[in-house]
Amino acid sequence: MVAIRNIHFTLIDNFSIENWIDSLVVDKPQLKKKIISIWRYCYDKLSDQKLRYILLLRSIEIIEILLILNMDFVSFQTAMLLQLVVVKKIEKQEIIDIFGISVYNLMKCVLDINIFYQVNLINYNKINFEINKTLSIVKDTRCIIIKLAERIACLREIKYAIESKKISIAKECFYFYAPLANRLGIEQLKWELEDLCFCYLYKKEYRKISKFINERRIDREKYISDFIVIVNNYITERHIKAEIYGRPKHIYSIWRKMQKKSLSFNKLFDLLAIRIIVNCLRDCYLVLDIIHSHFYHIYEQFDDYILTPKSNGYQSIHTVVFGPKDRILEIQIRTKKMHKNAKLGIAAHWKYKE
Repeated sequence: MVAIRNIHFTLIDNFSIENWIDSLVVDKPQLKKKIISIWRYCYDKLSDQKLRYILLLRSIEIIEILLILNMDFVSFQTAMLLQLVVVKKIEKQEIIDIFGISVYNLMKCVLDINIFYQVNLINYNKINFEINKTLSIVKDTRCIIIKLAERIACLREIKYAIESKKISIAKECFYFYAPLANRLGIEQLKWELEDLCFCYLYKKEYRKISKFINERRIDREKYISDFIVIVNNYITERHIKAEIYGRPKHIYSIWRKMQKKSLSFNKLFDLLAIRIIVNCLRDCYLVLDIIHSHFYHIYEQFDDYILTPKSNGYQSIHTVVFGPKDRILEIQIRTKKMHKNAKLGIAAHWKYKE
């Protein structure tokens, strides 16, 4: 998930834009200067302290998400100015005159994304139709990514809002925006949207799973760490270079799997997970052969999404094996390029063009 940074929990007038920029992984000085410039413009436009606090901190959250997704500077400008447009602190002509027609057109595209389904009448076919309609109408996919980032920032904020507001926003995000992120293949945004919405819509279930995860965390991390050492030794013996790490399971995906397979906590949480990232396609299948040679795998749980990619372009090999002490583990195997595409989806194809 995209982490919330502690630097945000401060009054906006005490917030240092320079310190924030320095804390980001941005290796282009000119880009940093441009972000600072647009920040100061927005700060001056918002004279009301309350608006500054809410809108500028929300803009920071959005830009951090867009930075992780490798978006361009026009997207950053649009995201920062979006809050000013919503509260009518800037007019169309001013955007065009100061920031250019490209920013205005992208802004208009973001604002034109409408939700047509009724929150209290959830109809899968209707929502699916509107998602397809949105994807077919929108010409610049950046506007959808900006909107997804804005919705995540909003979900982070509403923790202390009244219950009816939380439920309404969470339903909108859960039934429309999370599937939209999935269609674009951006698992990084999809996971956070789902977990935040699940927290608001199914509080008891969320707390139960969170508590269970925390109680078992030390044992689980120790087991995964030991298993990674074993697997790494087998792979190294074959002279294959690989990055191996434990893959954190997201709370909503855990709950969904419990519902789908009618599994209890204990049975499900034995399904630990690691991810193996290699350099090339050939190594994916060599590693798979190594894994299946040393560990008994569950045939019914094997999926080759490299040979048959998912509809959103996702590629990876999934296999489930019995590890030491007969504990069940899920293993994902993919190349670096597949991993990048899995995390960022369509956003993985944007590069800075400064």
